[in-house]
Amino acid sequence: MKSRFYIICAVILIGATSFTGFNVLPQGTDVWLFNYTYDAGKHNIIAGRNISNNNGYDSQPSFSENGSYLLWSSERDNGQTEIYRYSVDGKVINRITQTPVSEYSPTYMYGNKYISAVVVERDSTQRLWKYHKVSGKSQLLLPKVYAVGYHAWLDENTLFLFQLTTPVSMVVCDVKSQSTKIVANNIGRCMSVYKTEKRKIMLYTQEDSEGKRWIKAVDKNGVKAEEFTPVPCVEGSEDFAVDKRGFLIMGSGSKLYSWKIGTSTEWLQFADLSGFGITSISRVAISPNGFQLALVNNATP
Repeated sequence: MKSRFYIICAVILIGATSFTGFNVLPQGTDVWLFNYTYDAGKHNIIAGRNISNNNGYDSQPSFSENGSYLLWSSERDNGQTEIYRYSVDGKVINRITQTPVSEYSPTYMYGNKYISAVVVERDSTQRLWKYHKVSGKSQLLLPKVYAVGYHAWLDENTLFLFQLTTPVSMVVCDVKSQSTKIVANNIGRCMSVYKTEKRKIMLYTQEDSEGKRWIKAVDKNGVKAEEFTPVPCVEGSEDFAVDKRGFLIMGSGSKLYSWKIGTSTEWLQFADLSGFGITSISRVAISPNGFQLALVNNATP
């Protein structure tokens, strides 16, 4: 049952627009957590620790609204990926799910009572479910929407999906009405909400005809957000996060780079994490309160 999703997941980890021959999840991926501040015009990354401590697959970190908890997807003792939660202050790990299916991209829904996740069901169907954050009780969110790869919430009713169509597409969904609309094609796996002075918009990556990746933006209706000027991605990278100060953060190798939305003209390196043994940064997440930064290190090529 799992082999089909393993192929898809490996494809997205390398690049969202072409298939490869991988048939297993990448191993040796670790979730790291750092304290993160910005003072006197300088980004500060300190007190890093590997919070997953697992030999298998650990990826897709996501913070709660208040930054107190971090979710991620982990493959451990049963051959399935499950949802795990880390308490930032208490430094305690809790397992949220223990199911016969695999959960990916765990994300706190608005209000922090439920967690949404992409589930690979018994017949390999990929749909979006929600789980109670304590009991783990599950419910299907979008019964008629299939081939979901990733997702991001713009607000409590507006959901953006990375859908495994040909080509891959970004879909905006009204959860109450269950209506969907394709708003972009050839997108990457990373989507993140950015709050402008007037509204919230969804940032995403898209590959152009020359193979160059750009960070772009749409509003809640899937219409291009004119107030956001597209930003070129760091060469060879596709994952980004945006902090409350309006900085985009991307990683490449052991290094982190920043771009101030509306101001920067180039990416600036602000940290080299090779001293922590980090060699290949992929996913990046920043807590809404702006005090923590999580990333995934792909330790095994």
